[in-house]
Amino acid sequence: MLTRSLRPLLILAFTGLLASPALAVSIFFEDFNGYTSFPTTNPNGDFVNTGLPKPAEGSDQTWYGARFEDSGSTASSINDDLFVQKCGDFTGFNCQSASGSGNKTPVGRFEDDAGIMLQISTVGYSDVTLNFDWRTFLAETTDRYRVGYIVTSSAIPLMTLAGEGGFADLRTGPYAWSNWTQLMSSTASSPFVSSPTFNLPSGAAYLYVAFWMDDGEGDNGKLDNVHIQGTLVPEPSALLLLAPLAWLAVRRTA
Repeated sequence: MLTRSLRPLLILAFTGLLASPALAVSIFFEDFNGYTSFPTTNPNGDFVNTGLPKPAEGSDQTWYGARFEDSGSTASSINDDLFVQKCGDFTGFNCQSASGSGNKTPVGRFEDDAGIMLQISTVGYSDVTLNFDWRTFLAETTDRYRVGYIVTSSAIPLMTLAGEGGFADLRTGPYAWSNWTQLMSSTASSPFVSSPTFNLPSGAAYLYVAFWMDDGEGDNGKLDNVHIQGTLVPEPSALLLLAPLAWLAVRRTA
């Protein structure tokens, strides 16, 4: 039997679940700052770690490589077009530059119709949003920095050519770019700028977001501070559990 001291607590707990403000939480965040090894340069002066970003080397999240169009490169050569660069806006091992401000931290980089993509679930979330910082390097007027998403019923099939995380050849087939929802298609930008806030679908078990550089040999897109957040939707089971108890408490105190 419920004591009188517990009844108000149950009522407060139930009404609190109904009236509590929505809780915005981080679903995905990546700044590449865990990278410490940059053994080569590409081009001269830009210190990089070549290949798909990997948690084993310093990324916070799992990334997947993707080839979206055919620029003359083969699908299996994607690791040659993906990098983590030591200095986003600067050159030299110590990120030297004539100007004093800008991005001096590691960033993701991609070129030649290749890019990186992430996969998350937004089940249990509403109001899902995406923000990131971006820039280009040596981009020509025909180049485009493209960002978009696709919702799938199952995981996109991957090959292991790009090592940890995997790689997908998306130049043709059901996951080709024409089937993605494009969020951004921009020309040159330098230095880094923040993206607008983009809305992503909620309730998706398989949601992929991709960043890639359309066209251009050696024309680079760069990426940093990728943040996806959403609002947690209250679990119906919690409401169902407390509802009968709260009703009984109200009835017995009536």
